[in-house]
Amino acid sequence: MPKDLDEAAAIDGASPLRILLNVIIPQSWPALTAVAMFHFFFAWNDFFKPLVYLQGREELYPISVALTQFNNIYATQPGMLMAAPSWRLPCRSSFSFSPSDSSCRASSSPA
Repeated sequence: MPKDLDEAAAIDGASPLRILLNVIIPQSWPALTAVAMFHFFFAWNDFFKPLVYLQGREELYPISVALTQFNNIYATQPGMLMAAPSWRLPCRSSFSFSPSDSSCRASSSPA
């Protein structure tokens, strides 16, 4: 922020408090907002410290850790659901290339 704005306000007769409230703070809102957002997201995403310091006291977990824990317990895992049918691909391919016996079928070998 240019020092000239402070000096111009002082020449116009503004007190130091008036300069702070009417000149400095209005021009600092973007910077203050950015700092506040960075601090908020840093505190929101801080998982490690609450998990270490509050181990065993789940009622004191911050909302981000509690929501992640809740999501891990009650949410489906789409990766596992999509990977489940993939075991059938090798079985089908070996079955289609094998004329008589397939390694994926339950085989009852005659003794």
